[in-house]
Amino acid sequence: MSSSNPAIKTSRKRKAASLKEDIPAKLPKCSPRTSKIRRDAFFAGAHRRSERNRNPLTEVSSTIVNEVPSSPSNIPSSSPLPLFSSSPLKTQLLTPASTPDVTFLKKLQIAKDGDGKAGLSLTTPSPLVDDFEDIRKPRIRKPMPTSFSFQNLNRSLIGYEPNGIHGIRLGKRSWITQGFYSEKHDTNLYSEPPAGTQMPFCLATFNTSPMVAVGYECGAIRLLGTGPWSDDSILAKGGYAYRGFNRESASVMIHDNAIFDLSLSADDRHIASASGDQTCRVNDIEKQTPVAVLTGHRGSVKQINHSLDNNNLLLTSSRDSDVHIWDLRTTGASLGDNLGINQKPVNSIFGGHRAGDKAISVTSAVWSTRNPYQIATASHNDAVIKVWDIRKSHFIKKSANSRPLVEYEAPKPRFHDFKPHRDYGITSLTFAPDGSRLYALCKDGNLYAYSTSHLDHGPIHFYANSRLKTNSFYVKSSISRDGAILATGSTDGTLVLFPTDEKYLSPAEDDGLPVPHGAPASVTAAKELCNGTGTALIEGHNGREVTGVAWDINRNVISISDDCVARIWRDDDNGARAEQLRSELDWTNGERHGCGWSEGD
Repeated sequence: MSSSNPAIKTSRKRKAASLKEDIPAKLPKCSPRTSKIRRDAFFAGAHRRSERNRNPLTEVSSTIVNEVPSSPSNIPSSSPLPLFSSSPLKTQLLTPASTPDVTFLKKLQIAKDGDGKAGLSLTTPSPLVDDFEDIRKPRIRKPMPTSFSFQNLNRSLIGYEPNGIHGIRLGKRSWITQGFYSEKHDTNLYSEPPAGTQMPFCLATFNTSPMVAVGYECGAIRLLGTGPWSDDSILAKGGYAYRGFNRESASVMIHDNAIFDLSLSADDRHIASASGDQTCRVNDIEKQTPVAVLTGHRGSVKQINHSLDNNNLLLTSSRDSDVHIWDLRTTGASLGDNLGINQKPVNSIFGGHRAGDKAISVTSAVWSTRNPYQIATASHNDAVIKVWDIRKSHFIKKSANSRPLVEYEAPKPRFHDFKPHRDYGITSLTFAPDGSRLYALCKDGNLYAYSTSHLDHGPIHFYANSRLKTNSFYVKSSISRDGAILATGSTDGTLVLFPTDEKYLSPAEDDGLPVPHGAPASVTAAKELCNGTGTALIEGHNGREVTGVAWDINRNVISISDDCVARIWRDDDNGARAEQLRSELDWTNGERHGCGWSEGD
């Protein structure tokens, strides 16, 4: 009810007159912080004092002695505060939690004379102190966690999510990476007579079914089930049967040379392979027939990727410094019955990473998850990332000396130009599912994160681990389908998992000391960039280099290694099995022989 009501005014005048206090008839307007509970508590205390026939000034003075802060600087004495104010304080005397409210200032003014000098200063205990403590203090509003949409907006505007906004400790491993484990039967070993055991070179997971395709050095592809699939899936329509991870569901010879990369279309209908025979092949999963042969590269094809928005578009990169875009809808020469057609590229980027007259291998070429018409490429020569628009022709003139026109590029980390460091190439590029981040696994042993809105600013933070080593360009990285975890291989014989949530990052710390000779690049990078440590998955590949990693639709991670084994790592949400394997110290009973688990804190 509004304070302008005549009945309310009359009631307040009657209360003031009965108390015989010098209180104006018009009471102050209540600010949001001065609620009805405070007014009721004030008049209730005054009414009890009048019943006891006590002097209000005496009571207020004793209250002031007990409640006024000891430091005189907190209360200005040059000019007395107004008895009643219709507006909140313009200057906070103390912190928000201890700033005197309006009711306290009323008592303070009553206890002072007109010159601002202290009035009666009795030390008799007063029940008014208890009344004042009953008045509810203003609640301090704590910062709330930001929503997912706000985080995306913040990333697009400033390129970084503020640390500590969720109130969670920084610089620690996340528990979401410590529940992964692998049992002794979660492996697959491929032996092809008479050649014997074959080494896996690459792998790719299906997008609609729990299945992984593994490409081998001999040119074969094997399909391994990571779990049962539904009856209406492409696999069920193609007649594939789930036989467990340790037994293949299908095996076929595709190339006469090693397969370096595999890619599945978004609907899992087509599987594409890139080979050392300088060609790529596309096959139909359901019909189990060839679709097309992609020819045009002059070197081993290092990577192939389907477009996320169009199943007919593919992207390839090669050792010849060229990048090609293909469209399966274009016409081509038939290769014969059930052999597909010969396709030519519809757009090309020739020598995009060429250094002078030297051909530079393009080690990674990926589609942007933010813009369906943009691609990102990187090479083994340096850590420069270039972004291209596939709708444009990238040459002003077609000549031997012309250079492609890049859309924009991300510079290499600044410290690569200073000793004891040098230029390092990039082995793998990965876009976050929401398109806000681009992750680059570098040969210096760091995994750099870039803001896709500000690629020209360089990396904004990085991830490193003592077990992460990238001594070869076969070591790759992959991101989970929900974008929560990054997985990388390692020359150290382990997988390393990094949570992508930036609340786990540690701040940059520059101690001013020179970097020791032979120190890893992460030591120098930590002086300039925020960094995150990961969790290593150990004892799964017998110390041999782990090359390819991929995530299936059930959030399991599959790895391949130079020990010729493909292994699946499962995520236990409670972490009970991983903790059991970590805590088992007795190797003699053989309980964890052949198993793998994640390291703990």
